[in-house]
This record gives sequence, C-alpha cells and structure tokens, in this order.
Amino acid sequence: MLMKNYFIAMSLILGSLTMQGQSPAVSAIVDAYRHAPEVETVSVGGVVLNMVSWFIEEPTAKMIIKKTRKVRIMTAPDRRLFHPDDMTAFMDDIFSEGYEKILQIREDGNIQNIYARMDNYRIRNVLIFVDEADQFVLLGIKCNLKYDDLVELLNEAI
Repeated sequence: MLMKNYFIAMSLILGSLTMQGQSPAVSAIVDAYRHAPEVETVSVGGVVLNMVSWFIEEPTAKMIIKKTRKVRIMTAPDRRLFHPDDMTAFMDDIFSEGYEKILQIREDGNIQNIYARMDNYRIRNVLIFVDEADQFVLLGIKCNLKYDDLVELLNEAI
C-alpha cells in the first residue's frame, strides 16, 4: 500500500513537472484569471492522463486519452467575469496562432464552439468553449490526433 501511494505521488509530481505548454493565448488567459474569485482552473498532464486511461474501457476513448498530452480547464459561473477586451484579444490571438473554428452548436441560448490547430494533417490543439447561462468553460487540449481518431470517436458516440 505504501509503494502504491508513493507511485501515485511521484506520478503526479513528475506529470506536473513534465507538462509541455499549450498555446501562448491559452496560457495568457488562464494565467490572467487563475486567481480571480469564482474562477477555477485545473491542468492535468501526461502521466496523470495515462493513469486515467487505465480506467476507461472503451477502446477509442482510451486511445484518444493516450494521445492527449495536456488538458487545461478554466470554469466560471458567468462569462461576464472576463473583461470583454481580454476575450477579444484572446480570440484574435488564437486565430493568429492558427486555430480554426471547426464546430459551433447553439441550443436554448447556450453556445459551444470547438476550435482546432493542425500541423501536417494532425490535430495538435483543441479548444472547446461552453457558454451557458450559468457556466462558462474553456477546455484546452494539447494532443496528437488524426481526423480518423475523431471520426471513430464520434461514430461510437452516435
């Protein structure tokens, strides 16, 4: 039991030390609001994600997790907590970094946007915005996916 706890503690420490950074725009917005009241941020790196994959039974979902290097999440109860100029600059920055909008879903006043940054036919970064009446979520994912990986995941979900 002691060895198991030691392994988990070391994995968490090494995982946080070896995390590679995401885009400068994501880092900037998260760093700017990290200590703001009512804003929560979480970053999870490779070793921890690998451990999470041990508990996933679906083969495609497990493969997606294994190809994910870092996940960064920022949540707030309302988008209005973020200064409009900061959000405009953030959107300008992600487009200048090569992100493209790949999907937008509008339903009952809620909006979900998905952006991706590609390199040599691989998806390297994904940004997901969830803007609802009672919650705003920014999910940044650093990964190494092919379009076929996402198609396979979507086919399983449908």
